[in-house]
Order: sequence, then C-alpha cells, then structure tokens
Amino acid sequence: MAKKIIWFVINPIAGGKNKNHIPSTIHKYLNIQMYDAHILTSQSAEHTLQLAKKAVEEKVAILVAVGGDGTINNIAKFTKNSQTKLAIIPLGSGNGFARELKLYGSTQRAIQIINQGKSTQVDSGNINDEFFVNLCGIGFDAHVGSLFAGSVKRGLRSYLSIIWKELLNFKPERVHIQTDTTSVESTVFMVSICNGPQFGNNAFIAPNATLTDGLFDITIIEQFPAWKIPFIAGCMLLKKINWVKEIKQLKAHSIQLQRVKPGFVNIDGEPVWMQAELNIGMYAKSIAVLTP
Repeated sequence: MAKKIIWFVINPIAGGKNKNHIPSTIHKYLNIQMYDAHILTSQSAEHTLQLAKKAVEEKVAILVAVGGDGTINNIAKFTKNSQTKLAIIPLGSGNGFARELKLYGSTQRAIQIINQGKSTQVDSGNINDEFFVNLCGIGFDAHVGSLFAGSVKRGLRSYLSIIWKELLNFKPERVHIQTDTTSVESTVFMVSICNGPQFGNNAFIAPNATLTDGLFDITIIEQFPAWKIPFIAGCMLLKKINWVKEIKQLKAHSIQLQRVKPGFVNIDGEPVWMQAELNIGMYAKSIAVLTP
C-alpha cells in the first residue's frame, strides 16, 4: 500500500516555546510504514499560507499545523472543503481549538493521534470574508490581541500582563447585533462569536459551544464594575458564565454586527483591522481534523 504524504509545518515562534526537538520527535514516533513525512519550518505567517496552499494543491493527504490557533487558522483555511486533512501539534499560547478537540498534551501524544488516522468533520466560519476556526470577536480581547501582536515577548505570561494593564482603562463600545433569529443593541465590553467554547488555557467564553453543531455561540459581555473582574475570570474557568448578569448568550447561524467605527477584530487570537459593519457566516462541517 502506498504511503500517505504528510507535511508538518512548524511555526518556530508560536507560544514562545522552543521547537528544536520537534523534528526528532516526529521521526521517533511517526509510523513510517504509513506516512511519507516532510518537515517544514515556516519563516513567517505569509510563508505558512504559501506552504498550506501548495500542500492542498498537491493533494497532500495530511497537513499538520505545529503551533497555536493562528498557525492552525493559516493552514485550515486551505484544507477547508479539500481532500487534505488537518492535524495539529498544539504549541501555542492558549491552544483553544486544540483543547476542545482533546488534542492538547505532549508532542508524542499528538503524533500517536496522527498514527491512528481518525478524523472528525468540524465547522468553521468567516467574518467579512476572513476565515476562522475557533472564534472571532470585538472589544477587549481584540484590543489586547493588537497589543500582544506588537509585543516582543510571547507566551501566556506576556498575554496576562497586557490584560491586567489594560483592564481598567478600556472603554466599552455601542453595538447592534442582528442574527437570523433575534436583534440586540447594547454597550459592550466585548462580543465573542464562538465556534469552539474557549479562548484557550481553559478560559471558557462559550461553555455550551461545540465545533460540530452548525451554529455559533455569541457571548455578549456588557459594561460591569471593576470589582467583578476576578468573579468573571473565575466563572470562565468554572464554565459558569451564566452566573454573571452582565453576560448574555445567543445561538445563531449567521450574524451582522454593527459598531460605531472601524477597529480591531480578534480572529483566532490574531488582531485584524476591519470596518464598522461585520458579517459572520458559517461553514458547516467543512474541515476534517485528526482527533483521538
């Protein structure tokens, strides 16, 4: 039987973690009777896009994202509705998408999942024609993401440091949200359009979201007093955001979000500047991902 072609695309800066051991770990644990492996190191986000596009054009059987949610996004957008399956070795700062798929753990375990070859069809989405796999949103998380993207230091510690510096100074914004089922207008701290349930690091912004139901979970966090910050953070970790009266939750297949002015949007952890009007749509069961 012919071997399956598999490409590993490594993002060397994802999560601020050293990845020098990755190639030797792949060679040690990958089933070479099943796979013909090609290990590639990306030089930039643009290079990752180029590699992913080439892999799908060449009908590579499996394309492995070695990095975080941003790396997964850059690769998954090309595997969407293609013959190429997505696999993940999660090495980012938060790994929200990978955690929901129960892929988080050691590199050895991730390769063993690849060896098993089992896949699951998951949803993805688009916002103003920009692709996302886990979530997108406006407000505080997008603001923090823009600052984190410009930070020299990577990793969770740097991300949390920016959050604490910005929490008390951030100004909420007025938005109008129209879905296929309802309409909401509010002054918000943030709005998250969620395919998966968490930002990463087990911070659950939409605990009831699943990657396979063809629906987005919308979490609206309205203005709240500063003293509630620890309480809200704790509720996210406990999957109990319904305890917070300033949080509203909706489900929808399509969404139109109108804000006062253009600004950053968080797309799978990466900040993207967008116009004031945002249109979000669903690609149901569009990506085949190798899972346990």
